[in-house]
Amino acid sequence: MTAERTTLVGPHRDDLLLLLDGEPLRTYGSQGQQRTAALVLRLAELEFMRRALGEYPVLLLDDALSELDEERQRRVLKEVEPGVQILATTAQELSLPLRGEREITCFTVCAGEVKPSACSWREERIK
Repeated sequence: MTAERTTLVGPHRDDLLLLLDGEPLRTYGSQGQQRTAALVLRLAELEFMRRALGEYPVLLLDDALSELDEERQRRVLKEVEPGVQILATTAQELSLPLRGEREITCFTVCAGEVKPSACSWREERIK
């Protein structure tokens, strides 16, 4: 029988209390507010990594925008520096704000196969 190994300490075991107007975001924030806060923390981490490494790492957003309305998506993505490569996944087609301001390549995964796909909204711009 193999012994199970469990890490009892470390940053993954810490809870972070985020407040919105003095109230716990987890309890009183909407789903969109909670998701936005998580994304803002991810952007702060991205900037920290740039300072530590001297360049930006790839920003991975795994279904991170799907619960946000288009305006909130636009505001969050506007904070990402233009040279940052973003790899975003989603189970549904998103409006992808800033699509006219960044080069976007789309892929579809079906039955375990990755294929390039057309981005029919590629030429549209959000004012």
